[in-house]
Amino acid sequence: MITLRSFFLAVTLIFSSQLVLVPVVVAKVKQEQSIISESQASRKAQKAVAGKVLKVELKGNVYRVKIYQDSGRVVYVKVDAITGKIRK
Repeated sequence: MITLRSFFLAVTLIFSSQLVLVPVVVAKVKQEQSIISESQASRKAQKAVAGKVLKVELKGNVYRVKIYQDSGRVVYVKVDAITGKIRK
């Protein structure tokens, strides 16, 4: 038979585990909301390297922008998805 003390202990554990998980989920949502868009990443990459954007991929926190230059050369530019800065 469950005692009142065991019941309160179980309820306390359930609520305390939720309090630990909530900040983690909120931080992840804020991070996802603060990344720049694909179009912003492509514009920043085009400012760094002139040419036509062929493809934009998000891998982790970095956009990988594929650009076709007028010379016929294809280059990849990495753009930080959070700060928008060009990475080397």
